[in-house]
Amino acid sequence: MKNNEKFCMHLVGEQPIPVYLVAKNLPADVSHILLCTQKTKRVANNIRHTLNKNGFSAKKIEELNAGELDIPALVDNYKAVIKKYGIEYKNLYFNVTSGTKPMFAAVYQLSPDITPLYLDTNSRSVMTMANDYKKEQISNFLRIEEFFNIAGYDSKYFYVTDNSENLSGQDLVSLKEQSYKMIEDRESLLHKIYNSFFVNKISEKDSNFIFDVKKNDRKTILAFLRKKVPDLPENFFPTEFNLGDRIINERLKKISDIRMQAFFPGGWFEEYAYNNLKKSGEKSGSIKEIQISCKIEKRENIESGVHDKQELDVVYTDGINLFIVECKCIKESAKQGNFAQKLESIASKVGGAFSKGIFLYAKDNTVSEAEEAKIRVSKNLYLFRNKKEIDDFIASPFESLKRK
Repeated sequence: MKNNEKFCMHLVGEQPIPVYLVAKNLPADVSHILLCTQKTKRVANNIRHTLNKNGFSAKKIEELNAGELDIPALVDNYKAVIKKYGIEYKNLYFNVTSGTKPMFAAVYQLSPDITPLYLDTNSRSVMTMANDYKKEQISNFLRIEEFFNIAGYDSKYFYVTDNSENLSGQDLVSLKEQSYKMIEDRESLLHKIYNSFFVNKISEKDSNFIFDVKKNDRKTILAFLRKKVPDLPENFFPTEFNLGDRIINERLKKISDIRMQAFFPGGWFEEYAYNNLKKSGEKSGSIKEIQISCKIEKRENIESGVHDKQELDVVYTDGINLFIVECKCIKESAKQGNFAQKLESIASKVGGAFSKGIFLYAKDNTVSEAEEAKIRVSKNLYLFRNKKEIDDFIASPFESLKRK
């Protein structure tokens, strides 16, 4: 029995973002059917979960029983699904972005009344591939949480406290606002620390210390810390400030403010990158959303009770692509290489071709060029490894990637 309901059938490949982004930019009354192969069924399940979670009607996943090159069999499969749901050709969109070329060709064997759709990421538009060819600019972009969801991850944001996972709604919004306001309030402090990291000499007293802080800057930083952290141990900060990869000593653990514990070994660098990337994005309008300290976990692990959270320092998006930023100031090149490999792996799993890993390596002057070379880069990983490179990236986070 035919009906007047509008549908979109999506060919599901290994890249979920083109499917989800097209679905998000169709009229709200369209119902979505996901056509997958056995190989891409998990991708389809993640897309369906995210569509339904965000208020879209994802009716069904249909597995194609045809070879990817068998056009006649593909046509029969499409017709069977259309008949099953009683779809009128004139009410059918067909998203061909993620399918193979034969899958694409098979759509044109159905009816001229169908409206094929294709996502053009270069022009940021959805193209109607029919006689009335046209382009419509994307207006509904992806949020950071949606990138993670369609990759099979759940995400949480922690900054002020690790208890934020127990909050929801307005309480969680208020906590995030509190976190970001806290970072903005210490902008001047972050600049002092960042600049000191690169210009001050290396301490010869202890290899765990990265640099000596100027007397005036030390006074400013101490005044801030005493105000924000009343229980900061006495003599915690006598002459030097540790920005290395290890906590100075057990005294740090006595600080009750969990964010201040993280601030000393490297949290300052995350805050600096976040705060300045946010300002650059607001100025250019290129960054649609940015988050700091995002923890992600595979949904299947959560359901099975096996928890394996991964923390991402800074994450931002232009609405189509996801950028994951790792901020490190560790001296050991081997550790830097491990961080870089991990970042590349996460970026690939989360967004595939639509995700990039960005490694900000605030190295001090004890790191040799040979050690730097051990950190391998790839098409999914960008490395910025000195003050000039980091400054250029933060000032223009998209143009600097094109120049790499």
